[in-house]
Amino acid sequence: WDSCGRWSSGGGDTVDDSESEPLLEQGRNRIDITSDNHLCLDLSQLKLSEQLVTPEWIGLLIFFNVQLLSSTFFMTAVGDQLSCVVCGCGGRCWDSECMHLCTPDNQVSADHWLVAFGIIYPLGFITTPICGYLQDRYQLSVVLIFVNSTFFLWEAIVLVPNINVQSVGLVVFASARQFLFSFFFAAVGSTFGYVNFGFLTGLANFISAGVLMLDAPLYEYTASKFDIVYVSFIILTTIFFFFAVIIKRRFNQHRMRQVSDESHWDDQSMHGSRQVVPAVPSSPPHAVMGGVGSRLPVLAEHADLEATEGAAAAAHHA
Repeated sequence: WDSCGRWSSGGGDTVDDSESEPLLEQGRNRIDITSDNHLCLDLSQLKLSEQLVTPEWIGLLIFFNVQLLSSTFFMTAVGDQLSCVVCGCGGRCWDSECMHLCTPDNQVSADHWLVAFGIIYPLGFITTPICGYLQDRYQLSVVLIFVNSTFFLWEAIVLVPNINVQSVGLVVFASARQFLFSFFFAAVGSTFGYVNFGFLTGLANFISAGVLMLDAPLYEYTASKFDIVYVSFIILTTIFFFFAVIIKRRFNQHRMRQVSDESHWDDQSMHGSRQVVPAVPSSPPHAVMGGVGSRLPVLAEHADLEATEGAAAAAHHA
């Protein structure tokens, strides 16, 4: 096996440039563009240290942690948020005058919705195959836009002070959080391969553990100003759409380079027969250069020639 993981048939054999797998040079990095995975840029050829500094890894890591923080914050504050909505205060739980108008019946209704959320959230796994289906058939950037759009929709619904709309938001949230985990781990495997998959996912979980430590102080020090918090998350979610465009452009650039290289190799193969073959000294048809065995076919030809001449002379005398 060579350094790129290809099988070499023999130690003395050389591989022609026109027959080798096309590789893109990006600085000192060799990126495989002939991978069976045609839905994303295959960065599995890179070293671990090189994978960690690619825009794909940095962007996916930030996306995963930001959306994980936003969804975890919602799970922490969902009880208070539902109470605010039922009482007619929306995301303004900090408005004491509004909250004082909340009746015991409103609190009972909010508790019922909280129980409903406890039932809806685990059922989010039902929608997970949707994300898997998209990842099998569409490019990485397309699936990223889909998952990010789901979070954008949920975060926008949270700002609507209507319990009926909020009930739809609970379903969207349950799906969005399942989509997040499904997308991230599948994207890491398809983009960076599985040689460093354990380290990359473990690093992501380690970083997310540190990020989620911000959940408690965020809930405590925002003074229940949930509308401000979710507007901030919506701004961050919007930025991730630009990240999807970036990885889409990188993918297209490498594909265009691949098409250009393949056209170059096709031209070489088509005009290969026109190449001038260097002259080689002529030798008898059956001669093999070198060794005693190489003279045997030549001696046999001389013996046949002498026999023919002898037969012709005998016939002449007769």
